[in-house]
Amino acid sequence: MNARGEILRGRSRVLIELMVVVFLASLIKLGSAKIAQAYQLRGCYYEVGTISPISYYYNSVSSSYQTAFYGAQSAWDATAVPGYFAYTSNPSSAEIDVFDSSYSASWWALNSMTGCTGSLRYVSNWTQIQFNTRTMSSLTAYRKKLVAEHEIGHSYGLGHVYSGCYVMRQGTDKFTCGSMPTYDDVLGVQNAPY
Repeated sequence: MNARGEILRGRSRVLIELMVVVFLASLIKLGSAKIAQAYQLRGCYYEVGTISPISYYYNSVSSSYQTAFYGAQSAWDATAVPGYFAYTSNPSSAEIDVFDSSYSASWWALNSMTGCTGSLRYVSNWTQIQFNTRTMSSLTAYRKKLVAEHEIGHSYGLGHVYSGCYVMRQGTDKFTCGSMPTYDDVLGVQNAPY
């Protein structure tokens, strides 16, 4: 190959490398914009130093809802969120109280949070998850688990999102999204202002 061919080949290589760098930079920029919109925080967070484990207690919860909650807590435990979950037989020491009952409301499950300190950190047994057996009875075991994952997300301080495939997606669309929680759900928990 002559000198001119070598020069052209060198310029082509530099141009290709430059295009790759620009492409990767644009992906990073798009990715960070997407991540910033993937979760919403709603307030009340676990104190990092005191959340291992995050204990939960079943208040007369039937076996199918215990199974759903256990599957959900195992899914969250398999991620990189702070803390992990463990059942406690002592209701006074639980960070999450789990109930199931037939409620007249239209929701599948409810997560109620009270008793936050001024810094929005939980001070004790302040998260309550209520599964509505009247509306959830027709859901498959898999969908019940996704509802439980969603409610645990609220316990972690995440709010609803209204688009995309996230465990915190409001409504039925999350049921067709596959494995949960997603990377962005986890990122939301990690970015809570602990």
